[in-house]
Amino acid sequence: MWLVEFSLAHRIPVARLPCPEIGFFIKSQPNYNRYLEFLL
Repeated sequence: MWLVEFSLAHRIPVARLPCPEIGFFIKSQPNYNRYLEFLL
């Protein structure tokens, strides 16, 4: 699951990441890393 991989790579607790549905939508965007940084 990419959220867990992202969390491990960036040392972000999984609980702080968006729900998988939001996560997959964000990943489909070109700048999804920026979206994650903004949401976190």
